[in-house]
Amino acid sequence: MSSGTKIYDSTNQPAAFNAVVEAIAKTDRIIFLCGPDLSTAAGMAALNKPSAINSNGIASQMSLSALIKECSSPDRGLSQLPNKQLAAYNMAMAERRIRARSAPINTFHQYFQRVFGLKHVVRYLTTSFDALEAAGKRAVESKVIRMHGDNRILRCCTSKCPGVREKDVTAFDGSFLRGATLLCEDCPLMAEQPSTSRRQAQAALSNHLRPAVQANIGIDMLPGGKLRNKVITGAKSTDLLLIAGISLQADEIMDLAQEIAEEVHGRYGGVVYIGEQPICGRTAKYHVDFHLKMDPDECAHHIFDAMERVRQEWPSESALS
Repeated sequence: MSSGTKIYDSTNQPAAFNAVVEAIAKTDRIIFLCGPDLSTAAGMAALNKPSAINSNGIASQMSLSALIKECSSPDRGLSQLPNKQLAAYNMAMAERRIRARSAPINTFHQYFQRVFGLKHVVRYLTTSFDALEAAGKRAVESKVIRMHGDNRILRCCTSKCPGVREKDVTAFDGSFLRGATLLCEDCPLMAEQPSTSRRQAQAALSNHLRPAVQANIGIDMLPGGKLRNKVITGAKSTDLLLIAGISLQADEIMDLAQEIAEEVHGRYGGVVYIGEQPICGRTAKYHVDFHLKMDPDECAHHIFDAMERVRQEWPSESALS
């Protein structure tokens, strides 16, 4: 457990700031915990920014995060989602998907790619569903866990839907932009569908394609989940938990960060949060060792510089404790 988060910036505490940056540059085993705020540096709209959502000529102001929550919540029953609302959801997500394909890679993601190439990445956990961190490199996917899903993939609501993969999704985007809803060709309606006309309509709607995205972390990443257990096992050999572009305010994210931090601290590693805004997590001060008050992209430039300085001078060992 941390004795309290030490907050450094490059102007007021340059020596301490640079010491932490240099320690990051020397670290061999890193778990990243990131989020959609990193995407804004690549020109993607913030998820909480209100925008016009159009459906069959009707426009309303709603943030994309609110739309995702409304259209992916299991509490309401996704088969009951109105057809017009599903069309608006698919339209908004198709627009974002198209933008993401041509978005430039930002400096923080370049840093992630660099340390991945050095085999220093244990896991890259993210609540972003844009997949900008991969930058089209398939090898990177082996380390990335998109806890809120992947907008590059479409699926319907049937339990065994294999999903429409990225290479095939492009062909559907034009239809989504025109307000269409599309049926999943891999999951035809089963013979055992309910007999009433209302239930038939709901069953049919459950076969409509939608983004493989949800507003909260997936079941496998909840406490006790198989994937979560693998992450925590990996944390037992991790020297650094590096947090950037994500709020720790949500309990499920703070709890995950805490669980990883406890394992990292158990081997005398460190937890670093990078961002200009204060850390909002309820118990963050007990688990985050250092807060570098700087935009993650700008901080990544400093880390790159430090990596060059120490590249041939230091052995491969953790320097954070």
